[in-house]
Amino acid sequence: MTPPASLHALLAGAIDYAGLFPPATLDMRDAVARYADYRGTAEAWALGRFVLPLSRVDELAAAKHEIGAQSQSWRLSVLLGDNAAVDGARIRAFNAAHPGSVLIDSAEVKLGGTASDVRRSVAHIAEQLPPSVRLFIEVPVTGDLAPFIAPIALANACAKIRTGGVTEDVFPNAEQVAQFLVCCVEHDVCFKATAGLHHPWRGRYPLTYEAEAPTAPMFGFLNLFVAAALARGGASTDDLVALLQAERGSEFRFGDEDIRWRNSRVTRQELLESHATFALSFGSCSFEEPVYDLRRLALL
Repeated sequence: MTPPASLHALLAGAIDYAGLFPPATLDMRDAVARYADYRGTAEAWALGRFVLPLSRVDELAAAKHEIGAQSQSWRLSVLLGDNAAVDGARIRAFNAAHPGSVLIDSAEVKLGGTASDVRRSVAHIAEQLPPSVRLFIEVPVTGDLAPFIAPIALANACAKIRTGGVTEDVFPNAEQVAQFLVCCVEHDVCFKATAGLHHPWRGRYPLTYEAEAPTAPMFGFLNLFVAAALARGGASTDDLVALLQAERGSEFRFGDEDIRWRNSRVTRQELLESHATFALSFGSCSFEEPVYDLRRLALL
């Protein structure tokens, strides 16, 4: 089934594959083989970068060669270590050694400390990385976000929000996510999300793949990306909270020209602009799960 043009605009290249991380926690060869397979599916248009620690990029290159995927050109998003100068040099060396095969063009890091600590760290890290690498800084979701988002904007970097995990206590609430979206809009900062976004709609889902796993309310990736587009258009925090909490897919209409939610409408052009310049991607340890749910909802 051909997806509605509005859905394609919202999700093209948006699902960054993080199969190495919980709850999937695959070994490198298995994750690499799956990613190579996904690139040959009808839904490959939605597949984004392969996410991994920078310390494991040589392991990925070896596994990619082992499974015979040398001809595929992959983009990687790497989790940085604690030495920006060393990391920057390693990225340059790796990219130079694998032209046309694998390219690190995105980097992610979580910084601790106060807002002033983060301001100094963001500037330093950005200076050490190749200009072609887009830098994502994971920010806290509690308290005033502006002191964290502002230096990210000054460094021409991007924000990253953690929207879940394998325990219920790490999930932010809808108000915190909405405030993050509004703050990013105010500072003209684009973002990616990670964790807890395996399913299109908000609902209660198992936290892991274990039998009898506990469940928790999780955000839907469609809720989040439609909310981002509305935030960019000036929607109120209250409206964003209501959208992020919406569990009924029947409230949404995906057409070729727009997406509608209740009385709100986002055109395909607005979705394209939001995805290109604001809501860039989300990390998921599963590509199959989001695709399966979209098929089940007759969106694919």
